[in-house]
Amino acid sequence: MNYKKLYAAAKKKFSKNSDNKKKEKREVVKLTSKHKDVLTNLFSLPVSPEWLDDNEIDKINRDSTVTSSVGSRKAATLKKEIFVTCENEVIKENLEGIFDYDTLDSILDTPYQGFGVFEQNWIQKDDLNYYPRLVERDYKEFELHKDILKYVGNGLAEDIAPYKAIHATYKAKYNKPYGQAIYFPLFWLIEFKNAGLEFWIELLERFGTPWVIGKTEGNKDDLADEIYNMLGGDGAVLDIEDSLDLKTISGLEKSNFKEIIEYIDDQIRQIVLGGNLTSNVKGGSQAAATVHNDIREDLAKADENIVNKIIKEIIKDFKELNNIDDEITGKLKDRDDPNSELATRDKTITEMGFELEAEYIEKTYNVKVKAKVK
Repeated sequence: MNYKKLYAAAKKKFSKNSDNKKKEKREVVKLTSKHKDVLTNLFSLPVSPEWLDDNEIDKINRDSTVTSSVGSRKAATLKKEIFVTCENEVIKENLEGIFDYDTLDSILDTPYQGFGVFEQNWIQKDDLNYYPRLVERDYKEFELHKDILKYVGNGLAEDIAPYKAIHATYKAKYNKPYGQAIYFPLFWLIEFKNAGLEFWIELLERFGTPWVIGKTEGNKDDLADEIYNMLGGDGAVLDIEDSLDLKTISGLEKSNFKEIIEYIDDQIRQIVLGGNLTSNVKGGSQAAATVHNDIREDLAKADENIVNKIIKEIIKDFKELNNIDDEITGKLKDRDDPNSELATRDKTITEMGFELEAEYIEKTYNVKVKAKVK
């Protein structure tokens, strides 16, 4: 019997059966489109962040450096006003009245939270149209499910009625749909700063007061009583042989406590105000201090874009709810800033021999114009 041929045939047959089994196994675990849809729905859950609680946020906002930096950054946007373009003056005035100072200030909290939700309570004003009144809601009670806002305050994701709520995010990405909250990097800086302050305050309370050290050849208890009475405000009579010395801990004045606090404060300013040169000028001219303390244009623009997004969403809901087809636009603008760069460009176009339409000038510069009488 030829064992080599028999072994080769058995090996070939075994390999063929193994390939068939592997092929069958692959066919068995192969998912259909229906199965894939089911698994996608099961595992495509919303990416919900670990929000800071209210006590931690209050601790951050109580810091003086944070308060001043946030106030400086918000001031760059709060000084601007909402300008709505609409042929109907009543609608224009009512829409602009939605955004008062407190409402704008609440919207500008979005960069620090990363995510903001506002409820729209619709009220009829001009006996014809309904206008929203914005109310800030707790953003921790909402989630995004495939870019759709859901209410989860009761533990389960609930649908929200149309035109009832709008949301805004700050620097949202595919892996961070709830934005990037400024509070998170500030949290550890405030924790380190408070821990350092607490340590040094306890150290100064315990060892900062001078120690009175007495020397005597007589009764030590009697001298101790005299020193105690003296520290309490009474006088003390000592023998010639007795002596008193005041001792303080040396080296406290050489500690790096001040440098640590200044470093943390500078880091806070850079996070909130940006790292343009320095956000805290300790010397130099007033012009240098003004330049250094200006809010970075990109940060102010980012805050302005959040407000403009809210304005756009509100106008969209307003038009759909009231069945209005007229063109209505809104934007945040600075009434005192005529946009000098754009004005220079328009002046150049005019000097080239072209005329600008009155409608364009009124819309761009928020002024009323009329044709020249030659």
